[in-house]
Amino acid sequence: MDPNALHTLLSVPQNRARFINNMLEIVKRDNYDGVDIDFEFINPKDGIYFTLFLKELKNALGPNIPLSVAVFSRTSNDKWATPYEYQKIGQIVDKVIVMAYDYSYPTSKPGPVAPLWWVEQVAQYMSQNIPPNKVMLGLPTYGYDWATGGRGTTVTAPRLASTKAQYKLTEKFDYNHMSPQYTYYDNWGNYHQIWMENEQSLNEKLKVAEKYGLGGISFWRIGNG
Repeated sequence: MDPNALHTLLSVPQNRARFINNMLEIVKRDNYDGVDIDFEFINPKDGIYFTLFLKELKNALGPNIPLSVAVFSRTSNDKWATPYEYQKIGQIVDKVIVMAYDYSYPTSKPGPVAPLWWVEQVAQYMSQNIPPNKVMLGLPTYGYDWATGGRGTTVTAPRLASTKAQYKLTEKFDYNHMSPQYTYYDNWGNYHQIWMENEQSLNEKLKVAEKYGLGGISFWRIGNG
């Protein structure tokens, strides 16, 4: 997640080759089933190098060792510069894990982490630019707790249960976003909003993956404590 370090890695052929060789040694030594690349906050100008890196890596791994890559979500409405050349990446790798979460994030205003209407826009865009059977729809198993005027902190199911045990939470299901929401006041009188996921909201997103014929779903992350 360091743009400068990623630039040094991706833009220098010798660095890419060394990194790929190191990975190959580990994959063969420990008999791994495959490789997943999750490079975030790449400088958009380094997008061509990232695509080249993935091509070189896949060539080195060969057809029998699958390569997947995690990418930021995007919709047809987004105009921000991106390092991810989605169409080219979809031609190179075996699976593309689309991070369909963090629509709202710790430094944003409180809101749903993965509103259903947005997830559908993401799935539609990705299925138009990447072979749908290669797309894995990334879903969150977490949420955020925002105090008024403060930064959001990560909430998982166990942490939500702990908060419920400590405070009196008001719970509702927001059908506009298809997301559960919780509100409460802490011991200092601060107002909190929690937005996260539950079985109902995740099942609706699963239907989106099925609707667009995607290759599957991917959780971030199993074992959240």
